[in-house]
Amino acid sequence: MKRRHFLSLLAATAAMACASGTRTATQQSTGIHNLITQDELTRSTERTLYDAIQHLRPTFYRSRQVRTNSTPYPEPVHVYIDGTRAEGLETLKTISPSAVQEVRFYEPQDANIRFGTGHHGGLIAVTMLR
Repeated sequence: MKRRHFLSLLAATAAMACASGTRTATQQSTGIHNLITQDELTRSTERTLYDAIQHLRPTFYRSRQVRTNSTPYPEPVHVYIDGTRAEGLETLKTISPSAVQEVRFYEPQDANIRFGTGHHGGLIAVTMLR
């Protein structure tokens, strides 16, 4: 009987934590899956933003476009810096992580809504410190 009560209490506590938006220890250590914060970048030991993203969220570089017979080579992920389209992922190799406020990944459908059509691979948006 005590065990059942304990398990019920544990389940209720977990449900309340999820409902309240409380971040778990795992979420705090790994961050939000589509966002890299300034705090994470500050703690990074990488020399370039490209390397920091590779270390912190390597899936940002994976195109989300599905391969088909008509598109055997998926469209690459696009990069925007402060709202302006950059020349590609190589641009991230010229930026120091300490100069960045945040890096956010947009899935294709969200990228197309926010930045216009043609972002079938997804989009990395970099916000620089001011």
